[in-house]
Formats: sequence, C-alpha cells, structure tokens
Amino acid sequence: MNHGIRFGILCGVVSIALIYVAYFINPEYIYSYILTLIVHPIFHIACIVLAVKTTRDELGGYATFKDLIKPAFTVVVLTNLIYFFGYYALYNFVDPSLPELEKQIAIEAMDSMAEMFDLPEDAMDSMEEEIDKLDEMDNTYTISKAMWSYLLSVIWGFIPAAIVSAIFKRQAPLSVYDETVNETL
Repeated sequence: MNHGIRFGILCGVVSIALIYVAYFINPEYIYSYILTLIVHPIFHIACIVLAVKTTRDELGGYATFKDLIKPAFTVVVLTNLIYFFGYYALYNFVDPSLPELEKQIAIEAMDSMAEMFDLPEDAMDSMEEEIDKLDEMDNTYTISKAMWSYLLSVIWGFIPAAIVSAIFKRQAPLSVYDETVNETL
C-alpha cells in the first residue's frame, strides 16, 4: 500500500477539520498564529514522518532516499489538495464574508505592531499608506488564487519531504552472505 496516500488523506482531512472547528468556535481563530504557524506545520511533518517510517519498515527497515521521497511528497500533495479545496469551500460557500474579516485582522495586526514598536512618524505614515492599500485590495479567494496557493505549498512542501526522507533513509549493509551472492556460487 502507498502510505503516502493513506497519511496524505488523513493529514488533509484532519487539517481542514481543524480549520472548520476553529471557524465554528470563532471565525477569527482560523487566522491564529498557533494554528497556522505551529499546529499545521507540526502535524504535516508528523504525517510525512509516519508515511516515511511506515514505508521503510515495510521495506525491511532499509530504504533509499528515492524509496522514501515518493510517499513523503505524496503526503504533501494530497494534504495540500484537500486543505485548499476545503479552504476554498469555506471562503466561497460556507462564509463568503471571510476575506473581509481576514483583511480587518491584518489591518489590526499592523496597527498593533506599529504601536508596540513605537515607530517614528514617517514610518507610521508609510504604514498607514500600506493599510489603506490593504483596505482597498480585493481579497476574494478565487479558484485561481486557490490553485496558485496550492502550487506554492506543494513546491515549498517538497523541502520538508526531502529532509525527512534524507533523515530516514537507511542503506542495507553489504554482506558476503547476501542471498544474491550465494545464488551465483
């Protein structure tokens, strides 16, 4: 069985379920740093590790980088596909007002950072201009934006998949008692 498929589907479903649970508790929670910068990345890497380790174990405890990158990258591809499909549905069908909420949260974050760092007047003016641009921006989550985000996430997702695969690769030791050697004797 391709463990990349199994863990990719699991990771994607759990990831989007976390977003929907957070949304139904409080829509602002889907933009929390804890969820987006800690929980999701750690969970995604854990699923990659599980797929790679299970694959290596199935291969007798030894596997090359090539053997492991396939299930690792499959996890990345499927997880992100499910995640962005679910996210697109949330933004466009469940609650089309989310782009406006996201914009307001971003503006509030910029304001609080400016106050926290006590920026000089010219920096505050520059930030106000950026906030005005952000406020005027169309933040609609279209299918093309979803596909672009998916493509970027898959490209960037290759990095942890490759790192995990490199860590877990294990070459089988060479032995004079190797069955293929004994067959030729």
